[in-house]
Amino acid sequence: MQQVNETSLNITTSENSLDTITNWVEQHQHFLYSFGLSYLGNQQLTEELFYKAILKMYKGFPRYKHNMNFKSWVIANFLQTCRELEKTNTEVEEHAFLKAIQQLNQTEKEAAILTYINDFTHEEVAQILQLLKENVKEHLHSAIQSLRKAFGYGSNFNGCKEYQKDYIDYLGHSMERSNKIEFETHFYHCESCQEDLGTFQDVTIQLSEWRNVFKMPEGFLKKIKERIAEHEKEKHKKLKKRSIFIFSLTGVLVLFISYGILSGMFSKLYYTWTEDNEEVLAYIKNDLGEFLNLEAESNGVKITIKTAVADEFQTVILYEIEDTEANNPYMMVYEDGAYVENQYDILNMSIFPTYYPPFLDEEEKGDRQNVYQGKLSLPPLKEDSGTIKLSISSLQKVIDYNEAMTHGDFEMEYKEGEWNFEIPVTMKSSKEYALDKEVEIEGIPFRFEQLIVAPTTTMLRYSVYRDEQSEENLNVKFNQLRLNDEKLNQNLYSSLSVDFQLDMNWTAFQTSFEPFFNEGIHDVVIQFKNIDIVDYETMMLELDFSKEFPYTFEYGDSTFTVDKKEEGQWTNIIITNEDYKDGNLDDIFIGPYDAEGYVDNFDMHFDTVLVDKEGNEVALEEIDYYSDEMENYRYVTRSYELRFENIDPEKNLKIRLDGFRKTIYSDEIVEIPL
Repeated sequence: MQQVNETSLNITTSENSLDTITNWVEQHQHFLYSFGLSYLGNQQLTEELFYKAILKMYKGFPRYKHNMNFKSWVIANFLQTCRELEKTNTEVEEHAFLKAIQQLNQTEKEAAILTYINDFTHEEVAQILQLLKENVKEHLHSAIQSLRKAFGYGSNFNGCKEYQKDYIDYLGHSMERSNKIEFETHFYHCESCQEDLGTFQDVTIQLSEWRNVFKMPEGFLKKIKERIAEHEKEKHKKLKKRSIFIFSLTGVLVLFISYGILSGMFSKLYYTWTEDNEEVLAYIKNDLGEFLNLEAESNGVKITIKTAVADEFQTVILYEIEDTEANNPYMMVYEDGAYVENQYDILNMSIFPTYYPPFLDEEEKGDRQNVYQGKLSLPPLKEDSGTIKLSISSLQKVIDYNEAMTHGDFEMEYKEGEWNFEIPVTMKSSKEYALDKEVEIEGIPFRFEQLIVAPTTTMLRYSVYRDEQSEENLNVKFNQLRLNDEKLNQNLYSSLSVDFQLDMNWTAFQTSFEPFFNEGIHDVVIQFKNIDIVDYETMMLELDFSKEFPYTFEYGDSTFTVDKKEEGQWTNIIITNEDYKDGNLDDIFIGPYDAEGYVDNFDMHFDTVLVDKEGNEVALEEIDYYSDEMENYRYVTRSYELRFENIDPEKNLKIRLDGFRKTIYSDEIVEIPL
């Protein structure tokens, strides 16, 4: 299959964007042709698909954003056009494969084509189809079962049902190691499952091979380009005629627009004087949201929706909750008492929001103990605007977590009621700034590529170089991001890997910070905090019981001691991290094996402590557990005690080390002038 990349596309909203899109489609025409013909099963409709989809993308190109890579965006447009054309499809070509595909229901067909013919990952398919990844795998499983019968394998298979649900993960090499061991052990002994899985795999292979069979007819795209050129010619003629009429109405429109601005000015000033929520005011003053002040009261609690702000990353509802009968602050929790009735119609459920509520301490409560001002973060809108139907059945009481941990009382309290809102929201645009800075932090190459200033967040996009043999996962925490000397803090749990990199060896990430409201960025300053690394380097530690204990071994740049202790029928193996204070290796992943394979008759105990940057141990009760102060410490496992029952001393015991986790501290500062 031809590899689809984005290097040939200048992603811009220039006046030549039609040519840009057409050229990209031409470079990847075979990839798109196999998608269209597989979906529609009709040569003539596939030609119509290209024509309509290119025009659709041209029209929507100014709204294209980088929350979806360009390849996925193109397929999403082709997919929507396919759905429209499928309703007019009365004839499928005489081809056994195409006829079999058409027998699937819509979601099964789309998932199978995208996954096996177009080679998208489950995550990408979920994003394109607006589904959860688990739902994608369910539809794939159903599709393959149907195709297996259509391809002549029959339907009389007796594989064990509890293992059938794992076929997709196993064949896609995405099953967790422990589950994979159990899965393969079962299949080694079960002939029914072997036959079931074997034919299941044959169907996926046939699907993948079909993508090389479809041949695009000569002159196919030339004919489409000629139709598009003629369409644009006619469109410009009509626009020229309309411009004369529109010009004559300009004076009248100016009069009405001026009146509208003046009539709304006094209400805006009034709310500005009376509103005490600074974040709400910031959105209003910068024309990113409107004063809504929607109110609903139930069971002695009044909820006021102050404003709503939407961009391509999330939809944020800013609210105030007042307990009118007692001094209890309450907050909304999405999908735990707060639910959007029309979420699948209006929200892009494949994108997770970037904001999470912070932990509340006593100082943040302020004087009004019965009032809580908060934010509800929802997925972004599907369209440019819409009305969110928010239904609230329960509210969670805001707890002072430090006090709760101190007194050992940590039980959630809820307030039941019925609050319903219809919230109008309009998508706001963001500003993108290209960054071109490559640095090396603690021996790790970083490349900062893009800054996106969106209404609800500031997004930093960067890549980390990893060679092909690397099995590391990284999570970077930044101390701050400064734009024009204004400090923005990183949002909780906001760093994640994304799919926008162009180079194979560079893994792309994005991190969310507080929103930035000022105009004109001339300086970007990035300060690191720490880098968490998980390395899946494996090592088999073989314990020879005929040798003397203890002894040491090296793993992950740290020294470990292995000791043995006998307690009746139990054999205790103690693995101690000798460098836990200054080696920055926090934890190791252990899987015990004996000569025959996996050992299941064992217990494991950990000795875990908190360690600061200087390697000093800190008692948990000495710090505020839920405060930002916790980020200055790392959890370190000093030792691991594995207790095995009835170990044969004549056999060596194998302990597989599956990887380790470590923390690298750095306060490096990267300055990027714009």
